[in-house]
Amino acid sequence: MIDADDFTVENITLENSAGPVGQALAVRVDGDRVAFRNCRLLGWQDTILLNRGRQYLENCAIAGHVDFIFGGATAWFEKCRIHCLRDGYITAASTPDDQPFGFVFSQCSITGESPEVKTYLGRPWRPFASVIFLNAEKSVPGYSFTDFLK
Repeated sequence: MIDADDFTVENITLENSAGPVGQALAVRVDGDRVAFRNCRLLGWQDTILLNRGRQYLENCAIAGHVDFIFGGATAWFEKCRIHCLRDGYITAASTPDDQPFGFVFSQCSITGESPEVKTYLGRPWRPFASVIFLNAEKSVPGYSFTDFLK
């Protein structure tokens, strides 16, 4: 859990290795202006909870299965790699109604564990959920989790 403002995380892996057992956070962020650079955030359901504040994630690898990027924060994801382990939803935003932005994914790539994995970009967790994908790209079939970790 990160509950500090102006906190920076670089070049580290935060993983919940419990597997597909239900909710199991790799990290929860309650601080404001938290930055993740060149990090790997790995889990299954609910990998990263961006609960509040403004967050920045650059060149990060994020893996999960269901609602694995979720919360009510304003977050900018720049050139991140999003990897879907099984069928499910990437995001579950709970953007407050008085907040102009939720999650913004810019120049991110989205991959699946196998060509059979079917996923949705997101579903709302609350009535004013806001998620935007800008210039995102999907992977080619045959991309594996091992490739994702490189």
